[in-house]
Amino acid sequence: MKSIGLEIKTIENINTGEITEERRHYIVSFENNIIDFADAVRKHWGVENNLHAPLNIIFKEDKNKILEKNGAKNLGVIRRIALIIMKLVKSIYNKSMKLIMYELSLDFANEMDNILKIIEADSLILKYKNT
Repeated sequence: MKSIGLEIKTIENINTGEITEERRHYIVSFENNIIDFADAVRKHWGVENNLHAPLNIIFKEDKNKILEKNGAKNLGVIRRIALIIMKLVKSIYNKSMKLIMYELSLDFANEMDNILKIIEADSLILKYKNT
């Protein structure tokens, strides 16, 4: 530990106009470099917003009650694969990931066929571009 960083975030509620302030403290391994600190904070919240939040919102990962270490680890891998697939098809479906999951629950076989066709077409386009 070389430094302690402080992030002050100001948040305005669009509906009420109420302004709140959040303070977060970080223990960092570099000294007095505000640019590196700001970059590290942005990267941290980028991971939180792009990976952890969707896993908690869509898959309710924080409520996971599996105690077996391998089972929890395997389920985590499956959730992350499902999240990647859903992010690939989200723009084509033009719906939220929760709505895509709901439609999957109604007609799993047909929706999975559609998703696999979309992914296969995307992978063929990527293979074509790389040759």
